[in-house]
Parts: sequence; structure tokens; C-alpha cells
Amino acid sequence: MDQLLELCNNAKFAFELRANGNHLTPLSPFSELQGKIATWQDYNFGATPAWQKAMGIAEEIFELCDAINSPSELSATERAEILDATADIAIYSLSFCTSLRVEYNVIFRLTPVPDFKPTGRIDRDLKEAAIRIGSAAKPIAHAVLKNAQGIRGFDDQIKFVSHAVLGIGSVARATELVTRLLGSDFESVVRGVAENVLKRDWRKHPVTAAAEVLNVSRKE
Repeated sequence: MDQLLELCNNAKFAFELRANGNHLTPLSPFSELQGKIATWQDYNFGATPAWQKAMGIAEEIFELCDAINSPSELSATERAEILDATADIAIYSLSFCTSLRVEYNVIFRLTPVPDFKPTGRIDRDLKEAAIRIGSAAKPIAHAVLKNAQGIRGFDDQIKFVSHAVLGIGSVARATELVTRLLGSDFESVVRGVAENVLKRDWRKHPVTAAAEVLNVSRKE
């Protein structure tokens, strides 16, 4: 528990430094992206409660499970769908961290890489990774629900944030595992998908924002 509180404090300190423009070193890609997503989120959706962002994490985990539920031989399209879902999980996690006022990059870097021995069967390995992601997300759902209900001590902000941070770190590392299994770099995948997400203007195109960006990309 002491290590978790230390992690939370480090993540809070880093967030406040960045938010106040007092960071002493160049921003990491994840930290820079967290700031950009926060600006994009505010423009498109205004003030958004943490629970909605947690729901976004859950939705994208379900999307990942759907994408992974495929034959042993992955097509290029299936592989792209899996990587897209991993990135979307991270993007919602970055936004969720902003609501908690903690730095995603710190949480990710300080969360240990889980032990995992691939079997050599990509379908089995991906399904095992998906199970790990679902299990890792439990503290997030638990913390958000009990905080909203005001029960089991989760009205205490320190307890709420620490449990949520535990989940974010575990989800991030389990999601990174999926990208590694597919021979991709987690950070690069997230940044690539985020570039398109940040171009979506849901205020101008409340139904077709994603399609509008795709159409522009095809024309270019």
C-alpha cells in the first residue's frame, strides 16, 4: 500500500508540474499527448465526469475482446482493429488520468511489466492478454462505482484515486502486452491513433466526425 501511495504522489506531482508549466525536462510523448487530449476533450465535450471516461475504457476493452475473438491466423484488418482498440484504451485512460489529476506517463513507467511467456499460438496469447486487461480494469470500475455511491470508504479521495491508479497502471501494462505480441511499439501505436482522434470535431459533426477525418485522409 505504501508503494501505491508513493506512485500516486509521484503521478500527482508530475501532473501539477506539467499543468503549471514547471516541468524541468522536455515532456515525454505520453505527457504531451495527455495535455492535447485534455484540450480536445474540453472543446468537444466540455466538462466530463471521470465515470464517463471510465466507461470509455470499458467500452474499448470490449472492442478489443471482439477484435481478438478471431481465428489463429490474423488478417491485416484484424490486426489493425486490435491495435486500434489498444490505443483507444490508452487514450481514454489518459483522459481519465486528467480527471484524477495524475500523470499517465508516471503511472505507466512505474508499474512493473507483468511476467508473460508466449505459447507461440498468437490466438491463445492474445486471449490471455485480453483476460489480463479485463482483470486489471476491475479496480477502476470498483473505485468509480463505490465513489459515486459514497460507500466502502471510497468517498475518501485518496482511497478513490489510489485504487483507480492501480487499475490504470495494470491496464496499461496488459495492453502494452498486446502490442508486443503483435510486434508493435505501444507508445507509437497510441500516438498514431491519437493523431486521427484529435482531428475529430464532434461539435461540427456530431454523427460523422470520425468518418470526416477518414475521408480527408483518403483525399490526401
